[in-house]
Amino acid sequence: MPAKQKSEGLLKAAWEMIERDCDETAFLEWRKTAVEYLTEMLGADHYYTSYFGDEVSQVDTMALLMGTGVLSAARETMINGKCKLLSHVGV
Repeated sequence: MPAKQKSEGLLKAAWEMIERDCDETAFLEWRKTAVEYLTEMLGADHYYTSYFGDEVSQVDTMALLMGTGVLSAARETMINGKCKLLSHVGV
């Protein structure tokens, strides 16, 4: 799946969880997928990856909102070519 579609899917999933209250299992799967995506695209040491991993840990609306902010910022950074992507997956 192209990176742009994956990021859009992660953002959509987060907003769906916000709208219908967060299920712990769904949150944990979403978080795992998001960390894997950020790691694949930017690397484990990138600021966005580290911040997401550290700060988006509680199963609540604030964590989902922070997570969507980080994913949106990372996506914009990748689309605008402001960072070197580690993956060869198209954005």
